[in-house]
Amino acid sequence: MTYAMEIERRERIARNIGIEEGIKEGIQKGIQKGIQEGMKKGLAQTALAMLEENIPLDVISKCTSLTIQEIELLAKEHHVL
Repeated sequence: MTYAMEIERRERIARNIGIEEGIKEGIQKGIQKGIQEGMKKGLAQTALAMLEENIPLDVISKCTSLTIQEIELLAKEHHVL
């Protein structure tokens, strides 16, 4: 194997490692985003249930960390208020 061939082989290996690392990072970011979206959806469901029980918006906000504006929008979208 010539020196040039060895360099090319090592470059291919490095590229493949980079691609694998990129894929792993992308998967990890996707998982994180999915978890965050799931948590947000769970908080929205909790807020809706609290709205149906006529719990004040400020209490719902404190319990869910959603803003009052987010809760009002959620209520409007689901015809709760």
